[in-house]
Amino acid sequence: MGDDKKLSNVIMVGLGLTLIGGVGAGFMFLGSIAFGLGAYIVAGFFGLMFMVGLGMLVWGISSGLNTTKKLGSATVVEELQGVKVVARFAVNEIGETVFSDFIPEESRLYVRLNLPTGRSVELKTSMNVWEAAGEGLEGTAWIQGDWLGRFERNPIPKPVQ
Repeated sequence: MGDDKKLSNVIMVGLGLTLIGGVGAGFMFLGSIAFGLGAYIVAGFFGLMFMVGLGMLVWGISSGLNTTKKLGSATVVEELQGVKVVARFAVNEIGETVFSDFIPEESRLYVRLNLPTGRSVELKTSMNVWEAAGEGLEGTAWIQGDWLGRFERNPIPKPVQ
């Protein structure tokens, strides 16, 4: 599972725990008048659930923002070998995702790569690089922040006969 998927799972579980814990604690504190000490113990459990969920939410969102900030502001060009092109697409002037039949000058071009670390990234690119990075190809990518500046595919060996 990629880092992006793990991060979104942490945020979703944190949101669920926060909601269930907050509602449960609220009802138990209100019910403590009728049920006494037992309701306070259960309310404490729900309160703890709320706090853990809130912590997961804060950590997940801040980690995601830090990752995005690092991707967008890098000035160093990284050369990564062994990347695989998972998808390539464009977003046209009205915001539609298109895979062919688009006007390059009026569209933003993207390539999604699987990195050797197992992480998947979506990068902006130019038309020349977009055309060179065919889906399913493996090769070397030169990445600067959220920009794919160059892609060279690995040579495909000739079959031996």
